[in-house]
Amino acid sequence: MMTIRKTPWRWIFLGLTLLWMGLIFGMSAAPARTSDMTSGRLVTFLQKLFFREWESLSEEDFIILIGRFTFFIRKAAHITEFAVLGALLSLVLMTFEKSFRFRFLVSFLTGLLYAGSDEFHQLFVEGRSGSVFDVLVDAVGILIGCMFLLGISAMIAEDRRRKGKNLSENQQNEPAEAGSR
Repeated sequence: MMTIRKTPWRWIFLGLTLLWMGLIFGMSAAPARTSDMTSGRLVTFLQKLFFREWESLSEEDFIILIGRFTFFIRKAAHITEFAVLGALLSLVLMTFEKSFRFRFLVSFLTGLLYAGSDEFHQLFVEGRSGSVFDVLVDAVGILIGCMFLLGISAMIAEDRRRKGKNLSENQQNEPAEAGSR
């Protein structure tokens, strides 16, 4: 498993992770009305960009489709923000010489704990609520981020190991070949 040299990367990755956690906290601290407006602007933009035929729908069908689209956009945002968190946590853990399993478990569980605390925090925000379903959605994002980064790391390490093995085999074979000429 590839390890990143710890100094100064550990502190840089930790700082980026804490900044990202702060960004998530800030978005969760926004009252429901503010959060809905932010989502609404994105939904309206995407609806106008990709789904112009919605204008021909009845008002009732339009409201239903917008509601579904908004739900999808909000859950996609959860997955994305927590995938980034999972990747950042994995980067921090890559500065430790530990096994893939250790790095994955600590990254994933730390992200999951933060997701749970984020939903708990929303219980105290005007118009917001905490949701176990959102923690599960966040867990999918964390899993994607951790597996993506740690998976790439494992592939790079394996590729380096194979190249090193092939190089040493070629070096061992060169003297024998030179003597037979």
